[in-house]
Amino acid sequence: MTRTASPTGGSGSSLRLSGGSGSTASGSGLNLSGGRSSRPTVAAPIRDAARLFAAPGFTDIRQMAHDAPIVRLNARQSGIGTLLIHGARSTAWEDIDLVTGAENVHGETAGVASPTAGNRKLVAFHNGSAAVTLRHVKRFRRAIFIAQNEPLVISLFGEAALAVAPTTPEGKGAVLYISRIGSLLELRAEYVDRADDPAIWAAFGFTMTTPTHVHTGR
Repeated sequence: MTRTASPTGGSGSSLRLSGGSGSTASGSGLNLSGGRSSRPTVAAPIRDAARLFAAPGFTDIRQMAHDAPIVRLNARQSGIGTLLIHGARSTAWEDIDLVTGAENVHGETAGVASPTAGNRKLVAFHNGSAAVTLRHVKRFRRAIFIAQNEPLVISLFGEAALAVAPTTPEGKGAVLYISRIGSLLELRAEYVDRADDPAIWAAFGFTMTTPTHVHTGR
C-alpha cells in the first residue's frame, strides 16, 4: 500500500491498494470472523494542535475532493452534538484504547463496539447514516467512512452540509478519514482502488479487535 498526501492539502491524496486477495468487489464485504489476536503497533495521536498547518474550516468549502482533500473542525464543532455522515456503505473506528470495530449500513459488524459512559456507541449507524458522538470525542482516535457510488454528505448541528466527491477522474472511490488531533477533528478525503471492506481496513491500518483483547479506560 502506498499513500501520498500533500501537507498543505493542495494536491489531493490517494491510496493504492496492493497485495491481499486482489478483490475488487464493490459491496460492503464485512468479514465477521474476527481479526488477528494481537494488536498492531500504533503511533500516539498528535497532541499539539498549535503545530498544525493551516486547513480550511467546515464552512470554508462546499465539497471535498482529490484536489481539496482536507477540512478541520474548530473546538466547538468537534465537541458538541453528533457528526453525521450520509451515504457511507460502512465505517471502521479506533478509540483511545485502540479498540477497533466496524459496521456497515445493513447492521453487520466486526471487531468490537466502542461504548461511551452514556451507553451510546462512539461510532455507529443510525437510520442509515453513520454517526460520531461528539460529546465523548476525547475517546475517539480515528475512523474511516467508505462511500457508496454517491457523494458522502457530512452534517453538523447548526452548519451547512459538506459533500465529499465519490470518485476521482481515474475511478477511485472515496474514503472519508477522520482523526482527532488534540481537541480538534480533521477530515480527509482519501481515494482508493475499488475493493472490499477488509482490504480498505488494511490499507488504513485497521485490525479488528477480538473481545478477549478489550481493555477500556472509560
